[in-house]
Amino acid sequence: MKTNGTIDFINGQKGFLSKSIYNVVPKIRDLLIFPNYLMHTAYPFNIEGERRSFSFNAKIIL
Repeated sequence: MKTNGTIDFINGQKGFLSKSIYNVVPKIRDLLIFPNYLMHTAYPFNIEGERRSFSFNAKIIL
């Protein structure tokens, strides 16, 4: 599994033929939006270039 600069999203528990960790390799211009209850981890970015990240809370009112 790649970890350099990637993000893991963790959901549920590991089970037979079930993935509980989804690894994302961000690309230029990607915008990842996910719910606040989804456990995640971002690995160190140790390559050429830069990574910009910010977090915020939003409430959707219908």
